Amino acid sequence: MSRNSEVSIARPELTSIEAQLFITDMKSSSDFYIEKLGFKINFVYGEPAFYCQVMRAAHGFICEWSGNQCSPTIFTSASICYPPSLR
Repeated sequence: MSRNSEVSIARPELTSIEAQLFITDMKSSSDFYIEKLGFKINFVYGEPAFYCQVMRAAHGFICEWSGNQCSPTIFTSASICYPPSLR
């Protein structure tokens, strides 16, 4: 390969982004997304539940119980999903 040759690198393609919401009441929060906004539960972890994902079409939220107090300035998190070919 010569010094002037360019190497082509595939640019990652994002397929979805999921916000992670830290909540203080799992039942009320999941009920709001399901009953008011039309989301469906994709999965739930724990008994009692402490972590779940709600989905609507290809979009979702992760809801994570944060105890009795929740400060949006402390918690920041997100999932970035990409095609299996880039894993």
